[in-house]
Amino acid sequence: MGPALAPKGKDLAGREPLKVAHIAVIVAGVALLSSLSAYSALWFDESYSVALVRHPLGELWRIAASDVHPPLYYYLLKLVWLLFPDNVVAYRLFSVAALGCLSLLGYTHLRRDYGGRVGIAFSFLTLVSPWSFRVSSQIRMYSWAALFMGVCLIYGLRVIRALREARLGEAAPTLPRHWWVVLCLSSAAAANCHYFALMATFSVNLCVIVALVCARRCLRDTHVVRDYVLTAALACASFAPWMGALLGQAGHVSQYFWIRLDFPRALLQIVCFPFLDSDMASIDAVVMSGLTEFLTLVGSLAFVAVVVTAAALGPRAGTRRAGEEKPSKGDACSDDARGHSGLTGWAPQVLTHPLTVCLVVYLLPLCLALLAGLIMNRPILYVRYFYVGLAGLVLAVSLVLARAGRPLLYGAAAAIAVLLTAQTMAFWLPRYHSPQNAAANEFLESIPDGALVSSDCEVGTLVTGAAGARAILAGYSDSTRVAYEAYEPSLTLCDTLDEAFVDGPDELWYLETPTTLFKVGDVAQWFGYRVQGSMSFYRPISSKEYVFYKLEKVAR
Repeated sequence: MGPALAPKGKDLAGREPLKVAHIAVIVAGVALLSSLSAYSALWFDESYSVALVRHPLGELWRIAASDVHPPLYYYLLKLVWLLFPDNVVAYRLFSVAALGCLSLLGYTHLRRDYGGRVGIAFSFLTLVSPWSFRVSSQIRMYSWAALFMGVCLIYGLRVIRALREARLGEAAPTLPRHWWVVLCLSSAAAANCHYFALMATFSVNLCVIVALVCARRCLRDTHVVRDYVLTAALACASFAPWMGALLGQAGHVSQYFWIRLDFPRALLQIVCFPFLDSDMASIDAVVMSGLTEFLTLVGSLAFVAVVVTAAALGPRAGTRRAGEEKPSKGDACSDDARGHSGLTGWAPQVLTHPLTVCLVVYLLPLCLALLAGLIMNRPILYVRYFYVGLAGLVLAVSLVLARAGRPLLYGAAAAIAVLLTAQTMAFWLPRYHSPQNAAANEFLESIPDGALVSSDCEVGTLVTGAAGARAILAGYSDSTRVAYEAYEPSLTLCDTLDEAFVDGPDELWYLETPTTLFKVGDVAQWFGYRVQGSMSFYRPISSKEYVFYKLEKVAR
């Protein structure tokens, strides 16, 4: 038995107009995000993705193991690279494609499972959110992790709903075999794409286990438990080859990880994640301390107020919508009909409710990340990682809005989402498309090969985006060194500055950024050089200044 379909009554003004509007929302949203991805500048994390996929397939696993993410996204991006070598726009459109597929689930799955109003709200809010704009424009794994998690959540909810209906006495659960296949594959793909997706996958499966426990009286003489155990076992087996790399990465993170929790700013970013791009709250403090931050706060509070109002105006728990049938009181599987349940009272109803599951899938990974950070004595919670659980949050909001059934609330939520996203675009688009982004790369291309030294891995951003450029990264000898082999051969790696400067040329350039380990004055003094001049370039996409210092060897 599949999940109960949406009531056969009319959606809003009729089913067909809503379908057309739904398709229009998806097409327009994907077209907009695609048009905004046509720029070639790279920031540091993107440069790592591009540099890594230039390596042979066999090298991807080894190098990725020295980073802090599972490798599946890099293998997928490698396929795009084989079709469109070194085409940055194509890589960005690959991220847009994942987000487009996630929004399409609102039309192909959620509309069928929960009705047209839920489906269109999900598609709209997926495409129109500040973080969707950022993620769709980046050559990173977040949009694909969110897609895999969205599929995992939807099929987990289908299983839970079938078990819930069985427990209420409608029928013994009969779940199509392909549900288990899709749940297994999406769980495996999500876990191998991002660690927060791994935690979100665990959350979905935990909810499925709770549903199985609640419906245990109805599962006798069925293969449901066997099918689930096989599904979970295969998903776990897919991640097993990466466990060694995970343990190694955990050891590195506990000592060197870059994340810092700056309270109360970090708390504000976590709370405001759906409405505010974290980078907007951490750079350009002068700008953000004024109108932009105020408007974001007002917009966030207004959106929350709309959702709370929708929840308050929705039907009470236990009330039935038109078209819903009462459970059969004589059904042997109906625990509620007999006055008891797998747990007792209202607990099974609440624990297996779609809204509860969505909130658990979104919030539990945050709690698990905090716990893991405490165990490793190093925070791993960073706000952009939340995006992989976006489907849970957006579906929860969509369910609440649809339950209220008030067009005015739909319109208010949509308007606020558009305004918040427009604000994010206004903040970032000038930075993405600024001609200043290319100036540092162009200057690097004019420097003779091997004559640029830096102690900042940010130099990888420049050599990845500059044709034929060469540089030396020196003195960056922590345990992530292997990860920076992704930038070879354009970037020569030296464990110490001595290796880079021994028998050095009479003239060379030294690159300094705000995060450079060794400043140019110290380097010049240590190795017998003097500063002859400098060239400074600000890259808006990185929000950093790159300063090239020309060094001349002191005659002795």
